Amino acid sequence: VVTPVYEQAYQESRNQFGYIGTRLTAHYYFWQKPRSRFHFLASAGFHYLVTADIQQQINGEWVSLSDANLNRENFSIAIGAGYNLTWNKGWELMISPVLTSYTQKVKNQSLPFTMDQQLMGLTIMLSKTLNPAK
Repeated sequence: VVTPVYEQAYQESRNQFGYIGTRLTAHYYFWQKPRSRFHFLASAGFHYLVTADIQQQINGEWVSLSDANLNRENFSIAIGAGYNLTWNKGWELMISPVLTSYTQKVKNQSLPFTMDQQLMGLTIMLSKTLNPAK
């Protein structure tokens, strides 16, 4: 008698990556009024992975995976649109949702998969003009 045996495995991962980097952004302003304006933005950046916490759960047990062979350098492109509000002698508040996509996937020998990295974020910037037009 042959009895088939099936094994079911549940697998899950959680990851945290910390990058440091620089980004060059271009803004296009439109619908300008005396105290407000809208903008589109596009940017490109270089990022370096400084920390990585990669964990995988197999059948209820969390196991930390090595980050030794991860590709550390990465590039990104981003697009967004937002609103600027000016008040009180040169202060300006910019609020902009931004979609960022990284050009390389996170992969190494200990991961059984590769991960695409996309990020949806909100950029909030407060700036002050040093010599506002009078």
